[in-house]
Amino acid sequence: MKTTIYYFSGTGNSLKVAKNLAEKLGHTEVIPITSAIKENSGILFSSERVGIVYPVYIWGIPQIVSKFIKKISKTNKINYLFAIATNHTQVAGSLMILANRLRSRRLKLSAGFSVIMPNSYTLSQKEHSMDNLKPLFTASEKRLDEISLLIKDENECEIERGPLNQRIINTGLINHFVSFIFPWLDIPFSTDNKCISCGLCEKICPVQNIKLRKGKPVWLHKCEQCFRCINLCPQQSIQYLNKTSGKFRYKNPYVNLDDLIKK
Repeated sequence: MKTTIYYFSGTGNSLKVAKNLAEKLGHTEVIPITSAIKENSGILFSSERVGIVYPVYIWGIPQIVSKFIKKISKTNKINYLFAIATNHTQVAGSLMILANRLRSRRLKLSAGFSVIMPNSYTLSQKEHSMDNLKPLFTASEKRLDEISLLIKDENECEIERGPLNQRIINTGLINHFVSFIFPWLDIPFSTDNKCISCGLCEKICPVQNIKLRKGKPVWLHKCEQCFRCINLCPQQSIQYLNKTSGKFRYKNPYVNLDDLIKK
């Protein structure tokens, strides 16, 4: 049976998971959500089995995933719909939010899985090496082996969620409040004197939120907070307030820059 996986990825973790899962399932198409939402009409699924892979942002779902769901046609008829939320230990109520949004499009989330991946949030980063990241990637591969078997059998699985306090406080309160101001959370972005006006940040932003003006990036207040611009800046020139200078910058080592640029 053909499967289609739609994904959104900031620094490559969710793309890595989507590609790995596609290999394990076979006969699977992998489509960037950034491309899918460009459709003028409602999104129609061409497969009977569909998956959504995305990173957990502020204990919820990225704004672009919400936009994608709103564009899904209510006429879709599929056998099995699954989702994978990549995160660094706290899935909280993210997949439950996704299930509720999908329900508004007359779709049932048959299974929702949490997959732990390396931390990509620059503000809380510590220095890493491939040696200390390898156990996480090994564990995620094993986890995807288990998930792929469940998907192949189209098992109805309980949607994975974090502890009750995370769901109430982190997802229910913090994420709910921050969602109203989310696009303007790019105000603290800036560049320091290491900026060489290469324009890579403008090129790689998944939502075209960055424009170069007089050789320097300007953020346009439709930010996804994926921190791709910070993490992939070749000069480590982009900063967020005074909290990222000198911090480790992360990109999934198994994903090429060109794969992230694809829109």
